[in-house]
Amino acid sequence: MSITYARFKSHELARRASKVLRRSREPARVDLLWSPERLSHHAIPLHMTAARSGVLVGSVMAGLGAILALAGALWLTGVGGEGALIGARGTLTLFVGLSALFGGLAGALSFASDNGIKVQRMRRWLSAGDQVVIVEARRDHEDILRGLGADQVGTFA
Repeated sequence: MSITYARFKSHELARRASKVLRRSREPARVDLLWSPERLSHHAIPLHMTAARSGVLVGSVMAGLGAILALAGALWLTGVGGEGALIGARGTLTLFVGLSALFGGLAGALSFASDNGIKVQRMRRWLSAGDQVVIVEARRDHEDILRGLGADQVGTFA
Protein backbone atom coordinates (compact mmCIF):
# COMPACT_ATOMS: atom_id res chain seq x y z
CA MET A 1 0.00 0.00 0.00
CA SER A 2 1.11 3.51 -0.76
CA ILE A 3 -0.02 6.61 1.11
CA THR A 4 0.17 9.88 -0.77
CA TYR A 5 -0.66 13.23 0.77
CA ALA A 6 -1.17 16.61 -0.86
CA ARG A 7 -1.51 20.18 0.35
CA PHE A 8 -4.06 22.45 -1.29
CA LYS A 9 -4.47 26.17 -0.64
CA SER A 10 -8.00 26.11 -2.04
CA HIS A 11 -10.86 24.11 -0.57
CA GLU A 12 -12.48 23.86 -4.01
CA LEU A 13 -9.36 22.32 -5.57
CA ALA A 14 -8.99 19.87 -2.68
CA ARG A 15 -12.64 18.85 -2.89
CA ARG A 16 -12.44 18.40 -6.67
CA ALA A 17 -9.26 16.30 -6.31
CA SER A 18 -10.84 14.05 -3.69
CA LYS A 19 -13.94 13.56 -5.89
CA VAL A 20 -11.81 12.68 -8.92
CA LEU A 21 -9.78 10.16 -6.93
CA ARG A 22 -12.89 8.58 -5.39
CA ARG A 23 -14.36 8.09 -8.88
CA SER A 24 -11.22 6.44 -10.28
CA ARG A 25 -11.27 2.75 -11.15
CA GLU A 26 -8.54 1.88 -8.70
CA PRO A 27 -9.88 1.22 -5.21
CA ALA A 28 -8.46 3.78 -2.84
CA ARG A 29 -9.25 5.38 0.48
CA VAL A 30 -9.40 9.14 0.08
CA ASP A 31 -9.63 11.54 3.03
CA LEU A 32 -10.11 15.29 2.70
CA LEU A 33 -8.95 17.08 5.84
CA TRP A 34 -9.61 20.75 6.58
CA SER A 35 -8.83 21.06 10.30
CA PRO A 36 -6.17 19.65 12.63
CA GLU A 37 -8.86 17.84 14.63
CA ARG A 38 -9.69 15.75 11.55
CA LEU A 39 -6.09 14.44 11.48
CA SER A 40 -6.83 11.69 13.98
CA HIS A 41 -5.94 8.02 14.36
CA HIS A 42 -8.73 7.28 11.86
CA ALA A 43 -7.04 9.29 9.11
CA ILE A 44 -3.47 8.36 10.03
CA PRO A 45 -2.59 4.69 9.54
CA LEU A 46 -0.82 3.20 12.53
CA HIS A 47 2.41 2.60 10.63
CA MET A 48 2.72 6.39 10.19
CA THR A 49 3.16 6.74 13.95
CA ALA A 50 5.89 5.61 16.32
CA ALA A 51 3.83 2.65 17.61
CA ARG A 52 6.44 0.10 16.49
CA SER A 53 9.14 1.91 18.45
CA GLY A 54 6.77 2.07 21.40
CA VAL A 55 6.34 -1.70 21.42
CA LEU A 56 10.10 -2.21 21.53
CA VAL A 57 10.77 0.47 24.13
CA GLY A 58 7.84 -0.60 26.33
CA SER A 59 8.78 -4.28 26.17
CA VAL A 60 12.44 -3.73 26.96
CA MET A 61 11.76 -1.28 29.80
CA ALA A 62 9.06 -3.43 31.41
CA GLY A 63 11.10 -6.60 30.95
CA LEU A 64 14.22 -5.12 32.53
CA GLY A 65 12.20 -3.62 35.35
CA ALA A 66 10.53 -6.96 35.97
CA ILE A 67 13.86 -8.79 36.05
CA LEU A 68 15.29 -6.40 38.59
CA ALA A 69 12.16 -6.27 40.76
CA LEU A 70 11.54 -10.00 40.82
CA ALA A 71 15.19 -10.96 41.18
CA GLY A 72 15.50 -8.57 44.13
CA ALA A 73 12.33 -9.91 45.74
CA LEU A 74 13.39 -13.54 45.28
CA TRP A 75 16.83 -12.82 46.67
CA LEU A 76 15.45 -11.01 49.70
CA THR A 77 12.83 -13.63 50.56
CA GLY A 78 14.73 -16.73 49.56
CA VAL A 79 11.66 -18.07 47.72
CA GLY A 80 11.95 -20.80 45.10
CA GLY A 81 13.39 -23.65 47.13
CA GLU A 82 12.97 -27.40 46.52
CA GLY A 83 9.23 -27.70 47.27
CA ALA A 84 8.05 -24.82 45.06
CA LEU A 85 5.50 -25.48 42.30
CA ILE A 86 7.69 -23.65 39.80
CA GLY A 87 11.20 -22.70 40.63
CA ALA A 88 12.73 -19.26 40.77
CA ARG A 89 13.71 -19.43 37.10
CA GLY A 90 10.21 -20.39 36.04
CA THR A 91 8.70 -17.58 38.09
CA LEU A 92 11.21 -15.13 36.70
CA THR A 93 10.54 -16.23 33.13
CA LEU A 94 6.77 -16.02 33.51
CA PHE A 95 6.88 -12.66 35.27
CA VAL A 96 9.32 -11.10 32.80
CA GLY A 97 7.41 -12.46 29.80
CA LEU A 98 4.08 -11.07 30.99
CA SER A 99 5.69 -7.77 31.93
CA ALA A 100 7.28 -7.46 28.49
CA LEU A 101 3.95 -8.26 26.83
CA PHE A 102 2.03 -5.65 28.80
CA GLY A 103 4.89 -3.16 28.46
CA GLY A 104 4.81 -3.62 24.70
CA LEU A 105 1.08 -3.00 24.59
CA ALA A 106 1.40 0.09 26.77
CA GLY A 107 4.29 1.36 24.65
CA ALA A 108 2.36 0.88 21.41
CA LEU A 109 -0.62 2.77 22.79
CA SER A 110 1.41 5.63 24.19
CA PHE A 111 3.67 5.99 21.13
CA ALA A 112 0.72 5.78 18.69
CA SER A 113 0.06 9.47 19.31
CA ASP A 114 3.69 10.34 18.57
CA ASN A 115 3.52 11.35 14.92
CA GLY A 116 6.30 11.56 12.44
CA ILE A 117 7.64 14.77 10.93
CA LYS A 118 5.37 14.49 7.89
CA VAL A 119 2.23 14.22 10.00
CA GLN A 120 3.33 17.18 12.14
CA ARG A 121 3.87 19.14 8.92
CA MET A 122 0.33 18.27 7.80
CA ARG A 123 -0.99 19.42 11.18
CA ARG A 124 0.74 22.80 10.67
CA TRP A 125 -0.77 23.13 7.18
CA LEU A 126 -4.23 22.43 8.53
CA SER A 127 -3.74 24.93 11.36
CA ALA A 128 -2.79 27.54 8.75
CA GLY A 129 -6.07 26.95 6.90
CA ASP A 130 -4.83 24.74 4.08
CA GLN A 131 -6.56 21.52 2.98
CA VAL A 132 -4.88 18.11 2.95
CA VAL A 133 -5.91 15.12 0.84
CA ILE A 134 -4.63 11.70 1.92
CA VAL A 135 -4.86 8.81 -0.57
CA GLU A 136 -4.21 5.22 0.51
CA ALA A 137 -3.98 2.94 -2.55
CA ARG A 138 -1.84 0.31 -4.22
CA ARG A 139 0.27 2.89 -6.03
CA ASP A 140 1.21 6.48 -5.30
CA HIS A 141 -0.84 9.33 -6.76
CA GLU A 142 1.74 12.12 -6.73
CA ASP A 143 1.45 13.00 -10.41
CA ILE A 144 -2.34 12.91 -10.36
CA LEU A 145 -2.51 15.19 -7.30
CA ARG A 146 -0.02 17.65 -8.83
CA GLY A 147 -2.14 17.69 -11.99
CA LEU A 148 -5.22 18.45 -9.89
CA GLY A 149 -3.62 21.58 -8.43
CA ALA A 150 -1.81 20.42 -5.29
CA ASP A 151 0.77 22.88 -3.95
CA GLN A 152 2.87 20.21 -2.28
CA VAL A 153 2.80 16.42 -2.58
CA GLY A 154 4.57 13.62 -0.71
CA THR A 155 4.38 9.94 0.16
CA PHE A 156 4.84 7.84 3.24
CA ALA A 157 7.35 5.03 2.74
